Amino acid sequence: MRSLHATLQLLEGVSGVCAAKIEKLEDTEMRQRIAVIVDTLLAIVTRLVCDMALLSMSRAVGAADIEEAYEDALIKIGDTCATQLMELAVKLDHSEDFPFKLLKSVRKRTVSESKLASQVLSDLVVRHTTIFPLQRETLKRIALALKLDTPMLLEAAGHK
Repeated sequence: MRSLHATLQLLEGVSGVCAAKIEKLEDTEMRQRIAVIVDTLLAIVTRLVCDMALLSMSRAVGAADIEEAYEDALIKIGDTCATQLMELAVKLDHSEDFPFKLLKSVRKRTVSESKLASQVLSDLVVRHTTIFPLQRETLKRIALALKLDTPMLLEAAGHK
């Protein structure tokens, strides 16, 4: 979690440097176009970093030393969007049943607190639906809970 935090701080710094350099451009139209491109690229990189960090931590659950460190970190950090996403990632990777109650709770919080967290939530769940075989009705419930396009989710999960 410390690595994720440090990486996000680095990306925030890169964003600030890019914004300062873009502001120096004289052509207003060019400045706006470049700002949109840079913001989009940084958003994609940030999502990927978050996704990979959460999945990496989730996969490490089960090793005694990692689990203890994970529990300590959660206690120190407290209840945040990040810790709820981590809990959901673990449940998705290690539980038999789909954690609908937790999904709804995390979605409610991420929608009100963080666009990035909402996007990472969708990434985690959609990834899960493409890896683990789920019933059509379960996929429909997931799409409804996340406000995703149901036919697209069904197709991504291998249901025609």
